[in-house]
Amino acid sequence: MEITDRRADRTPEGVRVSARFAWEDSDRPVEWVAFDVEAPAAEFADPAPEAFVLVGALAAIHRGERRVRTEGTLCPRFRDGLRTALRTLETWYTPRLSEPVIEASGGFVVHTPSPARAGLFLSGGVDSLSALRTNRTSFGTGHPCSYRDALFVVGFGTLGGNEAAPRFDDLRARQRSSAEAISRIAGLELLVVRSSVESLGEDEEFFLRASHSAHLAAIAHLFGRRLTSVAIAASYDPTQLVPWGTHPMLDPNYGSSAVEIRHEGFGLMRRERVANVAGWKEALPHLIVCSQGPLASGRKNCGRCEKCLRTMLALMLADALGHPAPFPGNFDAKQLASIRIGPAVVPFWSEFLDLLRRRGRNDLVAVIEPRLADARRSVRWFDDRGWKGRLRRVDRRLFGGRLLDVWRRRRHSG
Repeated sequence: MEITDRRADRTPEGVRVSARFAWEDSDRPVEWVAFDVEAPAAEFADPAPEAFVLVGALAAIHRGERRVRTEGTLCPRFRDGLRTALRTLETWYTPRLSEPVIEASGGFVVHTPSPARAGLFLSGGVDSLSALRTNRTSFGTGHPCSYRDALFVVGFGTLGGNEAAPRFDDLRARQRSSAEAISRIAGLELLVVRSSVESLGEDEEFFLRASHSAHLAAIAHLFGRRLTSVAIAASYDPTQLVPWGTHPMLDPNYGSSAVEIRHEGFGLMRRERVANVAGWKEALPHLIVCSQGPLASGRKNCGRCEKCLRTMLALMLADALGHPAPFPGNFDAKQLASIRIGPAVVPFWSEFLDLLRRRGRNDLVAVIEPRLADARRSVRWFDDRGWKGRLRRVDRRLFGGRLLDVWRRRRHSG
């Protein structure tokens, strides 16, 4: 893969930072990857080679590219960290595929960081809001480690989130409204970015499971003239150290000598993060966890989907359900009757059971337990247990997971 023609072009909204990706070993057409940065943040955005090499490297390891070569120079710390991250992903997801060699036409040159300035990626969800509150509680607003910027990536984290459809239009508007409100409350400057990284294949299983923090860290590198540290809020905690696209073994390795990438909040369990957010009464009304829609005007969350109900249950256990939380103020077993617990959220639901029993809410336990049993069967699939797991391992070892990708596309198209 060769990455060339990095450029920054003015647009009516700000600036488009883009680069040309030419595949060398994969039968794919030339592609352009772009990041659209809105004003006023546009004046700080540069087409840093690290941003494009990072997303290119994940695509390259998945497609069997032997190298990723960029014009210009790269930071050697970034190169070495990226190698570590790729070998970790290779162990998790793509056994026997070799990571691509990272090359730079101008060689490897250490960057000089800008004056210390910290930021975080802000979605308006539990994880990022908890990380922000912890930072404000620990550092106030004057310390160099105190967040001064919030990076909001439009449509990020939701499959199809960039599509032009009523559901996604509504979702993007709700997420942005929350990010803007939280930024005002916390005294943050909001940097708004749109990305076309999914053109490299982020609709496929490997990217859905592996690229979360790489995508975000690439955006952080665009702001190397402004930011020296950017935090990505953890999804899991030490009790669930599972392979995932944002992870303490991955995120810090995506940094450089100029931009540190932090994996923040890993020490708190999900319900502890909810309780942390529940104590921030000014920001709590702007919490948004729901990707359903379109919703009625003024609604942040539907109050019916799995993620809403999971958050509501955690708020109930924190004695914070109802005003000012943006959810209905009641919770009963009937609301759980139709939910499906997916493999990725089994740990979050599992940690509720003992707490509910202590509160005498066996009615809720009786509904949750059989749904957890179904979900754990799916976990065995994702963990490659049983005969289906053996087939998945063979597919990844011999074909890099392409057979499963083909099967998924045909199933969805049919």
